[in-house]
Amino acid sequence: MGRINPLIPMGAITGRPSHDEIVKILTAYRNAGIEQYMIYPRSGCELEYLSDEYFDTVEMICAEAEKLGFKGIWLYDEFNWPSGSCANRVPLENPEFAAKFISAYRSEGKIEVAIKNNPRYTNVMDPAAVDRFIALTHERYYQRLGRYFGTLIKGIFTDEPDISFFKPPVEEIPLFFMGYYDGLENDYKELTGSDLFADIADGLRGDKYFYPTACASLLARRFRSTYIDRIQSWCTNHGIVLTGHLMNEYSTVGSRLCNGDILTVLSGMKLPGMDDILCDTNIDAFEFLTYSTALYAIEQQGNHGGFAELFGCCKCDIDFAKLQQIIFLAGAFGIDHYCLGLAAMDPRGNSIKKEYYDPFSWDMPHLAAFEAWSKMARRAAELAGRKRRYDVAVRYSVNAPDLPGLLRIFVSRQISWKLIGAEEPIPDDVQLVFNCGHQWHPVVEEINNNSAWSAALILERLGAKFQLSGTVHYPDGALVNDIFIRRYADGTILVIDMSGRDRELVLHRNNVQHGFRLSRFGVVEFPGWQLSFDHAHVMRLKFDSNGHAQVSLSGPQKLFLALRDYAGSSEITVDGKNVTADLPCAGLPASFNALYRMADLGEVAAGKHSFALSDRMEDFPYLPSAILLDSGTLPGYTGKVEQKARIYIPETALKIKTENHTPPGDVTLYLDGSCAGIRLTAPYQWLIPADLRGKYVEIKLVYSSSIAPLFGEWWSADDAPGKIYAPSYHGKPDMLEVIFE
Repeated sequence: MGRINPLIPMGAITGRPSHDEIVKILTAYRNAGIEQYMIYPRSGCELEYLSDEYFDTVEMICAEAEKLGFKGIWLYDEFNWPSGSCANRVPLENPEFAAKFISAYRSEGKIEVAIKNNPRYTNVMDPAAVDRFIALTHERYYQRLGRYFGTLIKGIFTDEPDISFFKPPVEEIPLFFMGYYDGLENDYKELTGSDLFADIADGLRGDKYFYPTACASLLARRFRSTYIDRIQSWCTNHGIVLTGHLMNEYSTVGSRLCNGDILTVLSGMKLPGMDDILCDTNIDAFEFLTYSTALYAIEQQGNHGGFAELFGCCKCDIDFAKLQQIIFLAGAFGIDHYCLGLAAMDPRGNSIKKEYYDPFSWDMPHLAAFEAWSKMARRAAELAGRKRRYDVAVRYSVNAPDLPGLLRIFVSRQISWKLIGAEEPIPDDVQLVFNCGHQWHPVVEEINNNSAWSAALILERLGAKFQLSGTVHYPDGALVNDIFIRRYADGTILVIDMSGRDRELVLHRNNVQHGFRLSRFGVVEFPGWQLSFDHAHVMRLKFDSNGHAQVSLSGPQKLFLALRDYAGSSEITVDGKNVTADLPCAGLPASFNALYRMADLGEVAAGKHSFALSDRMEDFPYLPSAILLDSGTLPGYTGKVEQKARIYIPETALKIKTENHTPPGDVTLYLDGSCAGIRLTAPYQWLIPADLRGKYVEIKLVYSSSIAPLFGEWWSADDAPGKIYAPSYHGKPDMLEVIFE
């Protein structure tokens, strides 16, 4: 695989590392297949942040990483977090740069609203304050490391900057507080026609959870323009990307407090990110909203990948099954950089951060296994870049506290969703659009103009109108409700366990049932097959005793009509109009083409259509009077089928087997263009060359249909002549599935 290893240790500079220690640590990671590294100053670092000694150490890390063949270094833009203050130097240096917030409190029976300062953090909505942060941090890095920018150094990570995370002291806890920037009142007045402070006071009298919704978009636009866009512009001008994540992605109300509208802000990063430091994959706890906001921003940036900070507060005995599960869940949401938090240089910081220890240090027992884990991570990153298919869209609302609950309903029903903004048009690629609205408002489905107090009830009402393609069931047919399923535009289906137990399950797709085993925290990838045919699809017209036939089409189709021109001839009408078969016939087996003439019927609309022979012509069992042909939707097919896909072959696989055969049963297998042989009878299996194991390989299967579909179901009537000679009817061969042993 040519892709760079997407696993990135979050390398905390702890202690006072010497040159020899740096070489030892980086060599250990490089020997384990690691190709990228983040430089992360945090608790336990005994170097003065951004001092000459600090930069000497950082420069040493870059120089040794380059010598060892690392392909990517990522810089972290703060000491600990949140980003934006340069270890609080920005507000200490200039009190005018302190964060501002609106506070509402009760005074003498009245609700007073005022603007207050918070000297513990930077006003990230003040361009001058952000410029000072850039000068103290980003410019200093560039002065020392500029020769690595755009080559070894790939980007800068910003961690949880926000507009009002730091609450006032306990003794001053207000009724309400919200981020603020100079001019917010005027912008609010222009947008709503109202007075912001008066609206806050009035709102709090009736609802202690009141929030002036219009402020979400105003604050978000300001936050993005003064912080995200400003730093991203600096990064672009210096040949790197901005990545990182925001605060409280998992909660709409919490995110509203910290970001305004997170979709607006996060979409400004060239490499949008998120964090999931708990990595709880129980379906009732997993942060589906966090991952969904990242995916929204990733697709806004053109689906070029994302960055996830993972595992920061996980147990130190996390196993590789769980690691694999999390990486693939991130990949399913478009993320292709996996930052492993935390990879401390030594344990000194544990005397300060006492509650947890992370499993990715350079001297951990299973570091050598990272090379094998990297192969899994590359597969997940490859899937991240594929185009996804969605069943529904969900409007993101800052006032919808149970949005995570709605997403869990979709997961339990194997429904795939994407987030859309409050003002975005209805997408063309979804069947339904859900809008949660306010906390006490019903759920609305916009396309069908349906509303209810739960999305589940709406889905039940719609019933058959809402269809899923490719679902996973128990052997008894019940739908599995504790997996995550991702469907891709190329037909690939990814199934990830979220139950924590081993199970035997069945994939239903394309009218085929495919049994498989899904292990605890397991991941199964079903290939997206591309089908091609060497003949047209067919349907024999079944005429009654009066020479009439009727066909129902579920959608518009471009059709041709083959009319027999041997052993009698006839003219035909279609929906009462005369049709002339004046073209040479093509699309039937060669010997049949010579006996038929063809008419181009053009685009035929959905619905019922009638065909009538103007003269009586005997309809022989094995020489039909008339046959419809099209490029793939008609129910019969006679010819060769080719299906191919790129499939990952497990390293342990020795054989490949096919399932779901229909007569006559010949299957030829090609692996990366080389023929592995033809099989005519069971077992349909082939040995896998050793050099293809553990790789993505193009697998091509070529097989035949029966001749029977050419003749249709003419013999199905009880009085049909020659019935005793009729074979079992097979419309067209089922798509094959493959398994590895």
